[in-house]
Amino acid sequence: MAAAPDSPPRPVVVDEERIRELVTEADALASARAAFTAMATEGAVQQPPPMGYDLPDDEVEIHVKGAALAGAPAMAVKIATGGYKNRERGLGPAGAGLVIVVDTHTGYPAAILLENAYLTDMRTAAAGALASLLLMPPEPSTGCTLAILGAGMQARLHARSITSAMPGRFAKIVLWARDAEKGATAAARMQAELAKHAPSVTVCSDPTVPGAVSGADLVVSVTPSRTALLEAEWLHPSATVVAVGSDGAGKREVADSVLEAAALSVVDNREQCGSLGELQYASAKQLAGAVPLG
Repeated sequence: MAAAPDSPPRPVVVDEERIRELVTEADALASARAAFTAMATEGAVQQPPPMGYDLPDDEVEIHVKGAALAGAPAMAVKIATGGYKNRERGLGPAGAGLVIVVDTHTGYPAAILLENAYLTDMRTAAAGALASLLLMPPEPSTGCTLAILGAGMQARLHARSITSAMPGRFAKIVLWARDAEKGATAAARMQAELAKHAPSVTVCSDPTVPGAVSGADLVVSVTPSRTALLEAEWLHPSATVVAVGSDGAGKREVADSVLEAAALSVVDNREQCGSLGELQYASAKQLAGAVPLG
């Protein structure tokens, strides 16, 4: 019998360009659906609390997250980062990161995915699209308005993922950004991007949150805000709100009035949302009443 090697096999390194070739929005949506379904099954998922680091001097956030599916041959741990001063410093995009894939049979790292936030961005948008698909009322099935609070990468990806998941349902997208000029620029770019698969959708911007969400059937908030942006009185009575941006302690996008007026609060993970998401501001009764998406 040959002697065991002194070191484990070297992991495969996959760069962002190759990952973009291999993983599509349809893959991300299918993966999100499978993940939420697994989370609803007792004992199917091990998901420790995420680690978050906030470096305020440089406006940098670092998140470490991972999960394992029972019986799966591999599990993944990701490091996702955000540097919100990067653009003004001439360095590049805010988001970055990588994923380490581990062989669950041996414990050896099997791959290092240099995805540069691509997989994180795709997963986040897929989860938002899945929530929108499952939670919006079935009618009307066409002519709906989508309001997006935010004008960054997640705004663009949510617009694309949601219109792809529900083809023909939306006639209009209204975008809001703190910087009105940035919002108008982002709306024009979004209009051009949607021309390929959703040419009938009209995209515009509005300088105020009340104006952007007025009459919207679906409101998606994708900002790093630490103060509430959205009030219940501005919303259509049957509007669905998908709050994405609050992924850490102290972040907040929706006011108390929205939580109080909601007919139903749905979460991906009740415990985490109670400390990191919008429900960190909810009452004990509201938190207990939240139901998991899976």
